Amino acid sequence: MGSWWRASGAPHFAAGVRLDVRDCKGKWLVAEVLRRRAAAAAPASSVRGNASVEHVLVHYEGWSTRWDEWLELSSPDGLAPSAGGASAASVAAKDDERVAALGRFTDGAQAGKRNPYALGDSVLVYHAAPMPRQWSRGVVTQIDGMQCSVRYEPSANPSAGSNGSAGGAYQRWFHSQSDEIEPDRSAYSARTAASAPSASSSAAFVDSFLVGGFAAL
Repeated sequence: MGSWWRASGAPHFAAGVRLDVRDCKGKWLVAEVLRRRAAAAAPASSVRGNASVEHVLVHYEGWSTRWDEWLELSSPDGLAPSAGGASAASVAAKDDERVAALGRFTDGAQAGKRNPYALGDSVLVYHAAPMPRQWSRGVVTQIDGMQCSVRYEPSANPSAGSNGSAGGAYQRWFHSQSDEIEPDRSAYSARTAASAPSASSSAAFVDSFLVGGFAAL
């Protein structure tokens, strides 16, 4: 996802450019670039790998200016080499994965699509908070268009069936079309098995329908 602007030929981060930006809670919002601090002005210590970076001030549309935020992004020019000899294009700045082309994740471009998740669904999420990134089990607690807010507790090994807490529960947004969220198949299977009617109750239902259902026709 990061550094999409190099491949797409997108404009540099000039004032007035609108982007999809992921806020501090993980939700994708439309944002406008207010100001840009060129890569040359950024201190070398502010980015991993000594890459060329830019600092871009964005405003989230529909939100107070108190939420305006500086993002640290790899330079679209990608000209500065890193200390290890690799080009800056191969080194992501810390906020690269929070920025996408306008409409890539915001719901304005998701018209006609259906969110495959529902409130209360058990899911697996690949989260960045807390670090390191890992898969953990969670539950969908809120839906806004194609995005889901999930409450999860970091687990050492989700595949082992543990929901062990590693510092308490977290709440974060995930886009339903991203690769950071997927159904928790094990929970779904267990829930389906538990709620499935027994053979005897199914037979009783059929018998009652045959006796009373057709009589009413």
